[in-house]
Amino acid sequence: MPHLELQETEETKHTQITIVIVEDDSSIGLFLTLAFSEETPYRSILVPTAERALTLIETVKPDLFILDYQLPEMDGLQLCQELRMRPTFYDVPIILMSANLPNRDFKQLQVTSIAKPFDLDQLLDTVDQLLNN
Repeated sequence: MPHLELQETEETKHTQITIVIVEDDSSIGLFLTLAFSEETPYRSILVPTAERALTLIETVKPDLFILDYQLPEMDGLQLCQELRMRPTFYDVPIILMSANLPNRDFKQLQVTSIAKPFDLDQLLDTVDQLLNN
């Protein structure tokens, strides 16, 4: 699955907000990366699995995560729990998306949930709100 690769300058490396999108459906993932590149000043990085996300965060510190709930092997909720156990990511905003979210309260994990299909403007507004709080 392709993911967004950006050339970084020393200036953008330190100032640009980075969003990691963990989505195994390539059409949704590419739609989101395109939307972020065209509609926002944020840099987005798309990875198809939770395992790839865990590898990525060894070198990149995202400002926000967007996780699909239904991922292969490790689901989005398990990834969220893994991230929250790491001090570096304890307070990084997380959006969990799915058409089939379990009926539970995500406040303990400090997670915002969004149902699929989602409204792009609502998602972008939610991202802005989370990043500006």
